[in-house]
Amino acid sequence: MALTDLWLIIPLVLAVRRLPYTVRSAYSSLLVVHRSMEEAAASILLALPGRETMTVGSFSFYTSGVINQAAALGIILIVVGAASLFAINRLAATGSNTGGFFG
Repeated sequence: MALTDLWLIIPLVLAVRRLPYTVRSAYSSLLVVHRSMEEAAASILLALPGRETMTVGSFSFYTSGVINQAAALGIILIVVGAASLFAINRLAATGSNTGGFFG
């Protein structure tokens, strides 16, 4: 099966093509955030002792060199996010003929 036969190639190419714009806009937004606000968010929201989020755990695994567990946590986050979006889209589509949450 050739790579061009896959139906996933079009969204993948579009996502990679638009990635520099996304990174550039996110980077400029993060430059505006004051350092104290950044530290407060990291200490309060992300890394409470014994109760870290999956993203913090994934980052910890990655920085400590355990890349397999970091990748596994990333896959779990992607699956949970996709399932949540699917469920919200299905719930919003029931009872209306608009075709979903945004349509």
